[in-house]
Amino acid sequence: MNKYWVSWHHYEEMGDFFFKDEFPCWEYGFIPLFNPMGPVDITYGVCANIYVSAIKGDDLNHVKSIVEKAYENDIGEIDFRFILIQPDDWNPFTKRFPRADWMEWD
Repeated sequence: MNKYWVSWHHYEEMGDFFFKDEFPCWEYGFIPLFNPMGPVDITYGVCANIYVSAIKGDDLNHVKSIVEKAYENDIGEIDFRFILIQPDDWNPFTKRFPRADWMEWD
């Protein structure tokens, strides 16, 4: 199994998701709705949340299917921001992405 650092856009209409295996996952940020009057402003709402996760998989397609299967509904194609393979000794936990008790990672 390879280790991957993965990020995707999560739109509200996609519904809830959970990983069968307790892969580490964090809400990283959001994309605000377009403000026709000027600068980015969340008063208009959020278009999508941005998630990042550390996932173990055989290859790129396996990792994509893990994320897709984590959603309760068939949501179609996911808007992945990136899927980056990591070294065998990679640890995803940092000050910015701390480990929670439920997260499984070797």
